[in-house]
Amino acid sequence: MFKRVLSCLTVLALLVVSAQFVRADDSVKFDELKACRRVFAYSGNSSAYFYGFYDKTICSARAVPNASVQWATVPGAVLAVCHDEENLCALYKTGYESYGAAKLNINSGRLTYREIVSGKSIMFSSIAAADGEVFLIIVENGVSYVSGFAQNGTYNYRFDSDIRQLFVNDSRAYALTNDKRVYRLSKGGKSYCCQIPDDGKVTDAGRGYVYTQGLTLVSLSGGAEYVGSKLALKLNGSIIKSDSDMLIAAAGGRYAALNNDYSCVIKSIAEKSDGSGYSAPSTLADIIVCAQGTTVRELKDKYPNISLRGSDNCELASGKLRTGDRAVLGGKTHEIAVLGDVDGTSTVTNKDVRTLMKSMIDSVSLSACERKAADMNADGAVDNRDLVLLARATS
Repeated sequence: MFKRVLSCLTVLALLVVSAQFVRADDSVKFDELKACRRVFAYSGNSSAYFYGFYDKTICSARAVPNASVQWATVPGAVLAVCHDEENLCALYKTGYESYGAAKLNINSGRLTYREIVSGKSIMFSSIAAADGEVFLIIVENGVSYVSGFAQNGTYNYRFDSDIRQLFVNDSRAYALTNDKRVYRLSKGGKSYCCQIPDDGKVTDAGRGYVYTQGLTLVSLSGGAEYVGSKLALKLNGSIIKSDSDMLIAAAGGRYAALNNDYSCVIKSIAEKSDGSGYSAPSTLADIIVCAQGTTVRELKDKYPNISLRGSDNCELASGKLRTGDRAVLGGKTHEIAVLGDVDGTSTVTNKDVRTLMKSMIDSVSLSACERKAADMNADGAVDNRDLVLLARATS
């Protein structure tokens, strides 16, 4: 059972940095993250965090709804961390095949921990903790599997599959297998969710979504969309992207961007007006939205089983994708909309701007796919704001 660290031990181990409420356009500084070996992002229902660890220290910086930082020291060297809506959890090592699991509640500041039975070789890369359960990856005879236990010690759990990664999304625990399948782990059982389209690990991308190393946004309930940026997440139907080293997290209608100097800018999704964060909301499941300049080869690399055809139904082998091209994936045909390419030429020019202007005065009618390509700010409507963003894209 988890042991409670109280009184003087908690005071010495834990420092709570005073919280300050953040408006949608505020900037804060999270200098406490500078010492971390690596920083991660978590996007929840009402809270968004950046968090990390170093030596025996775990640190959580909340950006939404209000800025606050908490850190704590644990009894051993930290190996991996995960976060949910209100807890930062860590796997730490105290000796040869001797480990522990710690949980820091961000709201109360309470730190709890539990020793883990030694004699097992634990994969250091990931931990998942949610709903009163802790899950770890055990490696025996070259095969990895999930071992889990309830915090109250009522049962032990084992999921026999070759496991690549554990992660938390929307305060739920998941396992990613080496055959690219995702399972939700809960109450001693597992349930299949989806299959990711490429190799590698995944990162949190908002409630119900993960982002792959192959730059694809995947819904945990099924369905994938190639985005093509270094980082991406989805919130309230809009996709926010980052093409730099800047981490992003979002919750409750606001997103936070963490800069390399650990300054953090928090804005409303509605304030994102430069178009750089766009990819399409999944309101039309039969349309795949791609960034301008995406090539046939790039999409085929992400989806090896995809078949691509032009509007003339001829198979595509190379070149840039155009709005109006078609993709056949998993037996289903999808139209392709290339962002900004309203006229289907694969490039964004003044002709696209003129076409959009004509559609707004009802002299030209746009198809659903063309409207998807014209929706530059991903709000589901095509209006003057999209026209401004499209004009900027041609300059």
